[in-house]
Formats: sequence, structure tokens, C-alpha cells
Amino acid sequence: MGGNALQIETHRLAQTEYVPLENQVLARLIPHFARVAAIKYYAAKPDFGDMDVLMCKPKPEREVLTALLERELGSREVVFNSDYVSFEYQNFQIDLIFVEPAEFEVAGVYFSFNDLGNLMGRVAHKFGLKYGFQGLTSPVKDDKGNSVTDLLLSRDPAQIFDFLGFDFARYQLGFQTLEEIFEYVINSRYFDYRLFDLENLNTINRTRNRKRKTYNLFLAYLEQDKITKSYEFNPDKATYLPIIAAAFPQANLYERLEEVRLDLERRRELTAKFNGQIVMELFPTLNGKALGDFIVRFKKQYPDFEQFVSAASPTQIMAELLDFYSKS
Repeated sequence: MGGNALQIETHRLAQTEYVPLENQVLARLIPHFARVAAIKYYAAKPDFGDMDVLMCKPKPEREVLTALLERELGSREVVFNSDYVSFEYQNFQIDLIFVEPAEFEVAGVYFSFNDLGNLMGRVAHKFGLKYGFQGLTSPVKDDKGNSVTDLLLSRDPAQIFDFLGFDFARYQLGFQTLEEIFEYVINSRYFDYRLFDLENLNTINRTRNRKRKTYNLFLAYLEQDKITKSYEFNPDKATYLPIIAAAFPQANLYERLEEVRLDLERRRELTAKFNGQIVMELFPTLNGKALGDFIVRFKKQYPDFEQFVSAASPTQIMAELLDFYSKS
């Protein structure tokens, strides 16, 4: 998490200091949680600005977890940021990353070895996929380009690595240096140096990766060694759908895509029959908070509002609106 989430001043640790501290932290956390694991790092890493520890949910309530960290580790500061919890231990920042039990293994792989997971994610993107701590997913968008959902393809690291062109057996041996990690990425059968150019990323990824030290060191490594290895991806990502479906048969991708399509179609039909614009045109004096409150109260009349809208005609919905308004 970058080593700067705390107000208390913390310091970096040399590896010789870090290893015994990591052992202490794990020993004191393990008895209180279902699963706890330190995030792996390359063997020659000289120093550390923080310590990342993977935690299996359920995550304790804020007060309970704060009390535990104060009691077991003498922490003087605890900061919560959704499923990330940072705390101070012996003037060093510890970051706890809470994930679902089913995500624990793949998350451990994704977060390990600096920015390797993020770099691998650039390859996934060219297939129209997302690789993250939750696994490999297929994002689905509506006809306006808005994100609808991410369909899970796999949480099996070996299966994910194989599809993205990486040698999982080699990954399991670990890495001695940062340069070994870079070479591992370059050796992917789908490596394309253009994937990592900041100018080829969208605004969000460009901004995020500019701040990542390892990402920028990787770019420098490519430039220094004049790496121009490239793979020609098809710009039409839809062409990869049959390959993806065949690689992950357990995901039932075509069936689930059809389910999403039908759900989107149903929602479009419901929206066409009932929306805020219809209410505003019917009652011009309603606007802002009053409009929102009216719609909320109208919906609450029905045990299943979507079922009501689906079964009713536009004329019936209008009549119901007029009747409700007259009684309000």
C-alpha cells in the first residue's frame, strides 16, 4: 500500500531487519484468523517500506480488530480503508489485505513479487479480460459502454498463467532479483513491449502506473535493453471469445453472457416503462429531493416493484402514479 497510510512516522527496514519482524507479525496474527500469509518478494530485495499480509475474511468489526492489533502488537495507529487495514508496529507500517476465502490462493499469487500481477494484467487486457486478486474475469459492458459485471473465468493460478502465456512452474520457483521478474514477463508468449507504454493506457491506468516504482523500472529496463519483442493482438477482442470459452469450460461463458444479455434487455424494458423522466413530465412541480422521495414512496407500495412494472402496461403505470399522487 505504499508505506504512507499512517500519520505516525515510519521507516524502511533492511531485509535482515524485515524477516524477523515479519515472523513476529505472522506469529501474533495466525491464532486469530482462519488464514494468514505474507506476500512473497524477490530474494535479493534490499529493503522494505511496508509489509503486506494477506488475510482471509471475515474481517472483524473495526473496534474488535483495532483492539486486537493494540493488544497483540502494541499498535499505536490503525487506519481502515475498506478491505485494507494499515497499522503501526515498531515504527513500521503493516498492511492487512482481507479477501474472500475462495480468493485467498489467487490473491496471494497476484500480489506477490512486486508488480508482477499488474504487468501480467496488461496481457489479459488485450484478450478483453481482467486479471486481479479476485482471479481472471471477463468484463461485460452494455451497449453504451458502461460496465455491467465481471464474469469469473478462473481462480486457478496455474490455469490463468497458462492462458496468459506464463510458465507457472517457473513462477513457483520464485525470483532472486527484480530483473528476473522483468525477464519472466518478457518471456511470456504473448509479450508485446507496446502493451506497457504509458501513452497506450487509458487515463486511469496511466495515472496509476506512473506512480508505481516497479512499473517505471520495468519501462526503463525495456528501454535500456532495447526490448522490442512484440505480439500482434487482434484489435477486435470479440474474436478471442471462442478461445476463452474453450480454455475455461467450467465458466460456462456463453451461457452466462446470454443470461446477462437477457437481464439487460429486461432492465431496458422496465426503464422504458418507468423512469424519473416519465414522473417529471406527469408532475412538473416535482423536482430534486421531492421527486426522489416521491419515487421511493411510490415503489414501496409494491412487494416486488420490478414484477409490477413488468406485468403492467404503460397506461396502468400512469394510472397508478396519478392515483398515488392524488393521495399523497
